[in-house]
Amino acid sequence: MRKQLLGERRDRNGRAVLPWRLAKGLLTLTLLLPPASPTATAVGDASSVPAAPGGPSLQFPASPSAAPESPLILMTDGPTCGGYQECLPQDRLERIPNLMGGFFARGGDATFPPVNGLATFTSTQLLFVDSFGSAVRFPSVAYSGPNGFSFTPPLNCPVTSLGPLAPFDPFMYFTRYGVVGSTYPLAQNQAFSGAVDAAFRGAQFVSGTATLEVPGVNQRDVPLGAGYSNSFVYQFGVSDKATILLPNPAGGGLAGRNDYFENGSALPRDRAYFYYSGVSDFAALGRDFNINRYTLGGEKTFCDGRASVEVRLPLAGTADPTQSVVGPVSGLDSFVLGNLGVLGKAALVRTDDFILTAGFGVSVPTAPDTRINSLSGAPLLEVNNDTVLLQPVVATAWAPTERLFVQGAAQFDIDAFGNPVYGADGNGGLTRLGRFMDQGYTYLHGGLGYWVYQDYAPEARLSGVALLTELSYIKSMGEGNQVVTDQATLAPLDGGVDDLNVTVGANVLLGDRASISAGVALPVGGPKPYDWVAQVQLNWYFGRWR
Repeated sequence: MRKQLLGERRDRNGRAVLPWRLAKGLLTLTLLLPPASPTATAVGDASSVPAAPGGPSLQFPASPSAAPESPLILMTDGPTCGGYQECLPQDRLERIPNLMGGFFARGGDATFPPVNGLATFTSTQLLFVDSFGSAVRFPSVAYSGPNGFSFTPPLNCPVTSLGPLAPFDPFMYFTRYGVVGSTYPLAQNQAFSGAVDAAFRGAQFVSGTATLEVPGVNQRDVPLGAGYSNSFVYQFGVSDKATILLPNPAGGGLAGRNDYFENGSALPRDRAYFYYSGVSDFAALGRDFNINRYTLGGEKTFCDGRASVEVRLPLAGTADPTQSVVGPVSGLDSFVLGNLGVLGKAALVRTDDFILTAGFGVSVPTAPDTRINSLSGAPLLEVNNDTVLLQPVVATAWAPTERLFVQGAAQFDIDAFGNPVYGADGNGGLTRLGRFMDQGYTYLHGGLGYWVYQDYAPEARLSGVALLTELSYIKSMGEGNQVVTDQATLAPLDGGVDDLNVTVGANVLLGDRASISAGVALPVGGPKPYDWVAQVQLNWYFGRWR
């Protein structure tokens, strides 16, 4: 049997154990030694305490305080930026910008039986009458009429007088007197009638009237005589049925529909946003005009960031939803509120570099009703905005590298209930004609982006710049329905929708809280409903760190 050494201790099984005092001394010596260079250590690994030369090394569990403050940050060895170690996001998806999209709005056709009525065009300034009462002249001043009509005739364009004028005073050769309110008939002026006919096809001259407004005007002060205002009356006779293009309240009038991937993505996010769309030469209502659209919105996540609810409201300077059955389109820069959109979405699959999301949205009626009025201003047709659009969505995003990212999305618009249509009842009121159902629409988006600049430093003002390119495709589904009555026929526009757009732009990350995207959408296929759309999108992020 081996002898027990001095100071040696053994357990009950006879195995040697380290004396407690010796173990305590070694531990104290080890803790006093300077530490070795740190190595990259993930949260949850053991921390090593190097030993003195020839001594044992002890292992201790990592302290909970060693974990990073944010679950999205991994501290690694590598180059430093601004005195900080480089911080790489564990979830590359968080930096992917939103899709930019384009713009989509559409109207409808309203067909009416023959329409007749009278309209009066009045000068905005005074008429001049010569001293001998043989002719009436009007200078180049504006004349106004229904639906925003205005016309400036040539200077001193003559109109032959059909009746006597105010008495002439031989003692004041250049002054003419008369009773205020005296009226005198006027003959047709061909230049003015030509302008009226160009704007209101089939217009026929009925009568003209000059009314004395200011007696005793000295010819030396006002060339060619006294102060008369004038008006001309024309009759509009539409011999055939009139087809009117009208804004469709199902799509928010001409403020545009809610496409949730205009400034949207597959990622649930905490954000407030504003974006602007400037639409050049939008083809609607029988002519081209510009639309300036502004959209306010916000999104809030829940379920630990795996789901979100978004609300958006478009507003636009666009065509007035109230138009006339005859005449030019009016109110092309009217302030119009669109329909409110609400979207809920949730991640079905999510990894560090991939996400698949599905959701469901609705657009509810906040846009104004659509009306078509007669020449007298009485309503001929009214489409009430009771819109409820059902809008299922599915979207995905993938970031295969630190710089490259790909996105895709699909949305479907379904007019679930339609909008009631009312027509004139002949007694100054309206009667219900039926319910107008719009077509359905499919929106497809695909985007590719690349980060040309990235800075992960906590103090960085400019933290990223990405170049973006997208394709957007819009396709109509089904035929909708028609409302056919004796008073009017209302139907979706002929031809359907088959539009392909390409968008190019850039996104700038400002620190870790804001981003700005700017780009241009160009139609490259289909009927090309506009020339181009300029877009600027601002997002401010809150809550969960980007």
